[in-house]
Amino acid sequence: MEELRMLLQDAEEAQLQTLQKITDDSAQVSRLKDSVLLLLDVLGQCETPETRRETLQALRRLFAVCSVHFYDAQVFLETPVGAASYRHVAKRGNVVLKSLLATLRTLVARDEVDEETGQALVDMIRTLCLQSMNAADVVALFDFLRLGRPPARRWVLQMQKNLVEMDTLPRAIFTMRGSNAGLIVSSEQQLFTKRGYTCSFGIHLDATTTSVALYSFRGHNGQGVSAMLDGKTLVVKMVAGQGVVQHVEVPFADYVEKMKREWVHLCIVHAKKMVFKDKLTVYVDGKSVFNGNLGYPDPLAMVCGRNTIGVEPLVDGLKGKLWSPTLFGVALSEAEYPVFPWIISDYESATLDLSRRGAFRDLSKPMGALEPSRLKFYVDRYNAFEDPDIPKFMYGTHYSNIGAVLYYLIRLEPFTSYALSIQGGKFDHADRLFHSVAETWNNCLTDYTDLKELTPEWFYLPEFLVNCNGLELGTRQNGSDVNNVVLPPWAPSPEDFVMKNLVALESEYVSTNIHHWIDLVFGCTQRGAAAVEANNVFFYLTYEGMIFRGSRVSSKPVHANDYSADQVLLGHNAQINCVSASDELGVCISGSASNECLVHDLEDGSILHSFDVPGHLEPGVISLALSNVGHVVVQSIGTGAPMLYSFHLNGTLMAQLSLGDRPMTSLSICARYSKVVVSNSAQALVMTAHTLDDQRVLLEQDVYGEISSQGLAPDEMHAVFGVGSGKIVCLPLLPPQLPLHRTEI
Repeated sequence: MEELRMLLQDAEEAQLQTLQKITDDSAQVSRLKDSVLLLLDVLGQCETPETRRETLQALRRLFAVCSVHFYDAQVFLETPVGAASYRHVAKRGNVVLKSLLATLRTLVARDEVDEETGQALVDMIRTLCLQSMNAADVVALFDFLRLGRPPARRWVLQMQKNLVEMDTLPRAIFTMRGSNAGLIVSSEQQLFTKRGYTCSFGIHLDATTTSVALYSFRGHNGQGVSAMLDGKTLVVKMVAGQGVVQHVEVPFADYVEKMKREWVHLCIVHAKKMVFKDKLTVYVDGKSVFNGNLGYPDPLAMVCGRNTIGVEPLVDGLKGKLWSPTLFGVALSEAEYPVFPWIISDYESATLDLSRRGAFRDLSKPMGALEPSRLKFYVDRYNAFEDPDIPKFMYGTHYSNIGAVLYYLIRLEPFTSYALSIQGGKFDHADRLFHSVAETWNNCLTDYTDLKELTPEWFYLPEFLVNCNGLELGTRQNGSDVNNVVLPPWAPSPEDFVMKNLVALESEYVSTNIHHWIDLVFGCTQRGAAAVEANNVFFYLTYEGMIFRGSRVSSKPVHANDYSADQVLLGHNAQINCVSASDELGVCISGSASNECLVHDLEDGSILHSFDVPGHLEPGVISLALSNVGHVVVQSIGTGAPMLYSFHLNGTLMAQLSLGDRPMTSLSICARYSKVVVSNSAQALVMTAHTLDDQRVLLEQDVYGEISSQGLAPDEMHAVFGVGSGKIVCLPLLPPQLPLHRTEI
């Protein structure tokens, strides 16, 4: 960008003269525009490759002249002459752009576009779209692309190589299937979200020659975030009023091959009427490598499907949402993963006719009641069932569970890994995997143990139907390999299948009948007599609240006042201030106001030994922590000032450190990295990690809030803090050479 500005300065005088001529002679611009439109019309009507090639050459020559007027004027927008010229020519550029799109769509639809013609038209579109494409034009382009043939998709990926200015609007980036090209998104226009698109411009994540600003925001209060590509490195900075508080560099070059196979996602969505922008997260190979938080509330409910459209902004009108592979459907748990109904019932016809009532599933009935012969089996079982503890039920399986989610999404990470995890590290038998849409529909319609509905991905994500990661899913008994999902005859591509599913979901029939299905799943026919009448009775433990059916709330306070002899540890003569225990070592250590620490045997309660902490003043030992490898960290005020001591379990003093006037209220030991983590409630902000052997400070990290409690993760790689704002802050305890990141919940 700096080189571009230098070149512009050198040529400023000549260019301004050109722009002045444009302003003075608007008729010339109109004639150029009309000539381009005429040649485009001729190109669309050419019947032979020879005439098409001649017309294309003429169009290229003419476009080389007029592109100066349609595009180059934008870079002079800040100059007085440039501003006037830009407004003058932008309208013409939009007209030409729309005509280019229309011509390209026409030629591709007729299968009459060759590589040269398609590439030339895309180059022209690329030149214009950087400065004149609006939301309607982008929707028109992606209308064509979603149903386009493979060459068209390749041309678009080439078009996305352009490095565009992206510091004016919040964007989002994610990779396309089987490519390391990232699509950059502007979700501000309701036209995009209404049509189900999230794509506007694009850029390659493996850019090698320049730095590109991906996203930048700075609020009035000094907080902000910026992300940029510098060569093959993604640089992310989190900024507060005092300066940069988080900085991470992610070497994307190391992940290029993985990015071509795996789902990689970096996304900041901005929508004025959606939710708050709170987080910036980078995922590589399905794992989070960076997470930053601006400190604003994080309403996860939008992705969960709950209505947050009316939520009011808190800070500077910031809104947005972090989407990741694991959050695309939000939760993997049975109770929380969104459920959608089967809409279409015709998966055998060559053409899908959505004007025909028979093409739709009966939304007034649950899946188990769609097939009369199968329904009779369920009703007979319900009538014959008698059990003193289990209420009657028709269906012993459920329409939405973790197995159904993994069945549908097994070709996408992280669902692939989850499926392997529950199957002992290997895929299920090939005949039981999601292989065919029609076959799955027939199973759900006739199988006595299969009642599953759909997931949201059926209506917006064609990638779940494609084995884009090259998984070896096995061979079926008939000898066919399980690869991409077999689509119905009326769907030539996954994109077309998802598009038609979405159109069916928004059809008049569904709009007038979907309330019946909602009543079955969430409403008045979910339980009771109405559920019996609607043949909608499931096993009783699948209903909300029934898993706690045997619990009760006591009307009186419950006190554990009766202790057995082996539950009481004795030995201190002064008040006991703190206790820590280790199951692995089988010991418990207690600290008292007299600065004495006792080590007890958890088996019989006997005192193994004791050791004294330096000092004799009260309150003595105020906190201590015991690791699973025998390290003891003690905080004492016995000498009159807060001190931190490291002991072996046998009482040998290893190190000590003065804490000044900042007594720490919580201690944790990370034996894995020989660190002790202390938190400061009085100062309210800092987490500090020391070495166990010499109490040297390894790192200090702001927590942004008064620390009320702390603990270590089971892997001893992260410290978790509870802060006064109600958030849980997770900070890593990695070796110092590794980048730090933080997570807030």
